[in-house]
Amino acid sequence: MKKSALAILTSLFFATAQADVVELDVADWNNHTYTLISVDNVIEAMDYADSIDAYLISINSEEENQFLLDTWADVNENYGPNNGGAFIGLNDTETEGEFAWNTGEILDYTNWRNYEPNDYQGAEDFVSIYLNSTSNVFGLWNDVSETYNTLAIIEQGELGALASSVPVAPIGAAAAMLAFGLFGIRRNSQKSMAV
Repeated sequence: MKKSALAILTSLFFATAQADVVELDVADWNNHTYTLISVDNVIEAMDYADSIDAYLISINSEEENQFLLDTWADVNENYGPNNGGAFIGLNDTETEGEFAWNTGEILDYTNWRNYEPNDYQGAEDFVSIYLNSTSNVFGLWNDVSETYNTLAIIEQGELGALASSVPVAPIGAAAAMLAFGLFGIRRNSQKSMAV
């Protein structure tokens, strides 16, 4: 049986995305399951979450933020050296300065560190929560680059209220769609050149 190019590329894409992800700890709260994972970058975290029908966490309340602090304080001591934080699902990749949850949920709670977000050196499009309890920024959020952290928190459960009725494609799926779109354009242009 012949596999389609889409099936082959999709399986290669997800196998690569999951290769370096390690699940470190799991906790349940408010009918949701939260998993702390070790990753090389935020894209790998999103792709892994997508592959297991999860998403990078959307923190929708002070209580949920506090649950994370109570659960994963002192990540440096428990999970090895890192920057003291973990990626969450907030980003401004669509429009600089306009942060949105990658799930499409309404952004009605934030917990920014003073002077954040600041898009330092024009390279900070993702968000991290500080989980080091000995730090003066414990529990606060910071915009960071895609490789800033080596940890991320993924969530499984029903989504909250969505910001719009437009479906949000996960970045992994978007990357695959882009790759296939470019492949098709290149293939069509090669055909037209041959004619």
